[in-house]
Amino acid sequence: MTPRTTEVLIIFARAPEPGRVKTRLVPALGAEAACALHAACVLDVHARHTDHAPPHREVVLYRAGDTAAEFWRGLPGPQRDQHGVDLGERMARAIGQELARAPKVVILGADSPTLPPERVDAAFAALEHAPVVLGPAEDGGYYLLGARDRLPPVFSGPIWGTARVLADTCDLLDAAGLRYQRLEDCFDVDRPEDLERLRRAVEAIPREGGVLPARVAAWLAGPGSGPRNPP
Repeated sequence: MTPRTTEVLIIFARAPEPGRVKTRLVPALGAEAACALHAACVLDVHARHTDHAPPHREVVLYRAGDTAAEFWRGLPGPQRDQHGVDLGERMARAIGQELARAPKVVILGADSPTLPPERVDAAFAALEHAPVVLGPAEDGGYYLLGARDRLPPVFSGPIWGTARVLADTCDLLDAAGLRYQRLEDCFDVDRPEDLERLRRAVEAIPREGGVLPARVAAWLAGPGSGPRNPP
């Protein structure tokens, strides 16, 4: 008998299109190399958290950009399209849709390919004790948000893409009287200075017993991973 789904992990991802993804890395890497890194991040994040998921957890990929791209066809498991005018509305719709069929939902982006799968386990465990869990990103946003039973009122206030997203989210939760737990901080791979940190994080993962983001590791070992030489 297949275990009942009691947890849903949403992975938010955009189709790899040069010049439309990892745009802050384009001046350093060029559009094609930045796009290749983005694709590697999406594939690794999806694979590591799908492979690690227990039987009662379903991993659902929510697509943005070119939702009919060939890229998506190689990824197993359920996929749905993102809908909404901004990131907040798209997240609210996705989390609300999944909460209608599972009591605990966590949403994760694809910008932290070295995030340990155990961190997602910790997020679902935290939802046993609080209705909301947050994974703070070091740039002032968050890499993960989880909710239990109902959609928290946090998606219409923050100005997305700024350094105040996490603070604004916490303010909204406090105003609504909703308790939340915070996980450990993690960094997103968005800026040129993040590349060396990504390299160090990948090198620090044990080759035996660790969960290596293999595609990101291969990208880092390739010729396109360094800054583009100026003309």
